[in-house]
Amino acid sequence: MKPDEANVSGLFAQQIVQFSIPHYQRPQVWEPEKHWEPLWLDIEAKANDWLSSEDEPKKHYLGAIVLAKKPKPGVRGIDRYLVIDGQQRLSTLQYLLKALLLVTDEMGYTDGSTSVNKELFNKDEGLMDCVDVQKHKIWPTFRDRDAHRKVMHSKTAAELKQKFASSFTQAGKLYMHGDHSNPLHATYFFYIKILEWIANPSDQQTTDNGLEAMRKAITQSLQLIILWLEPQDDPQVIFECLNGRGAPLQPSDLIKNFVFMAAETELSANKEDLTEESLLFKEWSKLDGPVWMEDVLRGRIKKTRLEWLIFYCLQAETGEGLDTSRIYEAYQKWAVPKLSQRITAAKQVETLLLYADSLQHFINETQTEPIGQFGKISQGLDVTTVSAVALAIAKYCDANTQTQMYKAIASYLVRREACGLTKKSYNIIFLALLKQLRTKGFTVDVLNAYLGSLDGEASLWPDDVRFFHSITTREIYGKGIALNLCRVLLSTAASHIGASHASETQWSPDWSQLHVEHLLPQSWFEFWPLQSGNFASSEEAKHAKHLPDEGSEAGLRNKLIKTREQLKNTLGNLTILNQEINMAIKNHPWGVKQPAIRESTQLRMNFDLVSEPSWGESNIKKRGEELANLLITLWPSVVRHK
Repeated sequence: MKPDEANVSGLFAQQIVQFSIPHYQRPQVWEPEKHWEPLWLDIEAKANDWLSSEDEPKKHYLGAIVLAKKPKPGVRGIDRYLVIDGQQRLSTLQYLLKALLLVTDEMGYTDGSTSVNKELFNKDEGLMDCVDVQKHKIWPTFRDRDAHRKVMHSKTAAELKQKFASSFTQAGKLYMHGDHSNPLHATYFFYIKILEWIANPSDQQTTDNGLEAMRKAITQSLQLIILWLEPQDDPQVIFECLNGRGAPLQPSDLIKNFVFMAAETELSANKEDLTEESLLFKEWSKLDGPVWMEDVLRGRIKKTRLEWLIFYCLQAETGEGLDTSRIYEAYQKWAVPKLSQRITAAKQVETLLLYADSLQHFINETQTEPIGQFGKISQGLDVTTVSAVALAIAKYCDANTQTQMYKAIASYLVRREACGLTKKSYNIIFLALLKQLRTKGFTVDVLNAYLGSLDGEASLWPDDVRFFHSITTREIYGKGIALNLCRVLLSTAASHIGASHASETQWSPDWSQLHVEHLLPQSWFEFWPLQSGNFASSEEAKHAKHLPDEGSEAGLRNKLIKTREQLKNTLGNLTILNQEINMAIKNHPWGVKQPAIRESTQLRMNFDLVSEPSWGESNIKKRGEELANLLITLWPSVVRHK
């Protein structure tokens, strides 16, 4: 590595040169408050120094950039350097210069325009293979190229606004929206700053002097340290060592760098070059969309969906537990376990895309895919630690085996949730299951044998007796995420009951939109007498569990109150509705609620329910037992081959 230094003019004003941002680099991500504003304040200070002093002001160092020369494919072409580190600085400087060019043209400072043009464009088109590309001093990543072209080829600010019409208000002010262009944002930011600084000069000479001072502040006062890589230097290692400066790189940025550098090495062995038309780039671009850049919270850890995809992929491929803070290191170990076993860049991307497809089905709950059907259950119960196992099953099993294995895991999750058992050990349990499947084979028998062997409250698979008891007696509603559990249990039961009816055959509701309704209301005191015919108060219900319920008349009354209070939140007293019934009648007698429930549902399960002439404790117990027996068959404790 050879160090050098140069000002902006010395770097960009060479006759034929282009600084190309490699495919693995991020687009322009610097921000106004954090990056552009501090840079502008430094430039403004230097411009003022140039105006007020006859001596050249002291240099202002912007930091280091790392460049690696790319060999020319033939005799023609320009000198091309890959920007290994510092692309945010270099691209920002180009947009700063473009802003200055717009102002110098607008204010008629022709000498300034001529000079700045040299820092923005290569002129000798006769030496270029592709003029449209090689005339630019900076050639950005693919995602910024269209915006970069539009910015650089705009002759005036008015033309800039016309090309980016959706980014400007009718009053001509720039506003930011979801897919705004950073090349535009940077250019317009500095354009406005320069106009404000020049501040209505009194004559052309004052204008020229001011713009010349600004030009010198940018092109002569700003200094860069340049590190030129030599053939024996490893760009990848240097890129990783320097990633902490500026906007920090994420594990996915480092992995992208790792993949594309590997691809360039592989292609160079065949004297090929990685281009915009390369299949690898087109495939990776599928992982560059907004859905994969979205932040996702898992427990207390927030990462992009792409990073979670890579995390699950590595777990599924290795069967090893991973530290979420060391995803990149784990990826390197997987891709190159030994030099002789290196996974090609194409195979790495192919594997990631395979898992990405399954993860999308899982997240979107695609009902035509087994993993999507399972995703509806696991996400409904807020269990994400099973994701790697689910993705591995999708990769290694046929559709029929997937369905059986997912059904077994769903049974394990639903039964434990219904019985009120902890989820704290799930990360250990499912990692161990993954290891079993990878070692002994991805079969239903291996999965059932492992889950069926678990013992103890932290991991057991509840049997039919315990599951039945929990469904019929446990107060499921109002416990943690129990609202979702109620929706899972009731929707599954409703789907089975309505399966023979055409209107419900394909019923796959959005559970978050379903309303869980108490048949006997939670606040039953005013309109629902006890079995004795007497009414009770909320105050009596509050204290009932602390009082004896045997012997005296008061004790028997207390027993009736406790029984009702306990049964009202069991599954037998709950149903789901497409639309919520009127709040004003929620607590009214069965004769009032019954027709309201009928009007708020289209489910066969509820048609049978509202045919009951009355509703009380005996109805709740009977329905709870019917639901428990049905759910035991739908989620059996062991799913065997059929």
